[in-house]
Amino acid sequence: MTMVKGNKKKCASAESPGVLSLCGGVALLLVGLYAFAFIALKSDSSASEHESLTSTMHVAQVDDEIFSGTVEMQGGSDGVGPVELPYLHCGPRHTPSYGKAGGHAELLLLHGAKFTKEDWKTSGIMKKFCKDSKARPGFSVTALDLPISAVGSALVDAFDSLVKEKVLSGDPAVFVTPSASGKAMITMKEAVKHDGSRLASITDMIQMWIPVACGGVLKAESDALAIFHDVPVLAIYGSEDPVAGKKSSELLSKLIGAETVELKGRHPVYLDSPDEFVELIAKRVVSSS
Repeated sequence: MTMVKGNKKKCASAESPGVLSLCGGVALLLVGLYAFAFIALKSDSSASEHESLTSTMHVAQVDDEIFSGTVEMQGGSDGVGPVELPYLHCGPRHTPSYGKAGGHAELLLLHGAKFTKEDWKTSGIMKKFCKDSKARPGFSVTALDLPISAVGSALVDAFDSLVKEKVLSGDPAVFVTPSASGKAMITMKEAVKHDGSRLASITDMIQMWIPVACGGVLKAESDALAIFHDVPVLAIYGSEDPVAGKKSSELLSKLIGAETVELKGRHPVYLDSPDEFVELIAKRVVSSS
């Protein structure tokens, strides 16, 4: 602005029309450049703001640590889609696997027939997993409202959708499947090595399987479970759940060498012994990484 004022003084004192024309041109050029820079800066700011809004369009903050969102499953939970899949998330998003530089373990929490993803939040279990401790960095935790009727291919679809939306990294994750939600894991064989599947092995997606009183195991074919021989399996059940819990866990131990652990509680033992549940899983995940 000082340069423009200085030029105006010189132009005012000049007697030559050519000098006046030259000075006026310089002043107009400076004003034009200033206007262009202002418009460009405002445009970039608007674009950045739009990009930020677009990237969080399906995400809402539930509290200071947990976010809710939806992702689109192309095949739907029953193979007919697309459908919107609701989820809750806490901890880092799209993080490298635990053991890598700056990495965090990624947990996917499913739910049984009488529960929803909200129970992982209201029980405090999600925040317990996400919280940093001396033994480990906080986990990246995603709770899904995947229907209990969903089969393995639907679980793969849900996983890929979360990767596409940068909720998950795409590295193998830890799957916690209470009760009836275990069906998605029991039917994973159908989602591996078939036409159109991206999975050459179960280990491409699953780092560890943690079935919690998955009664469906008792009716599963042994070859359907055999694909988990290469994956650590931690079967957890409640002391007051002798059939769906204890028997199914013992069968997994017999067929695929699963580790079995009994905690104090009923069928949904994670709600009865949440602290023990979180501590047990955290230790096993860290030791297996």
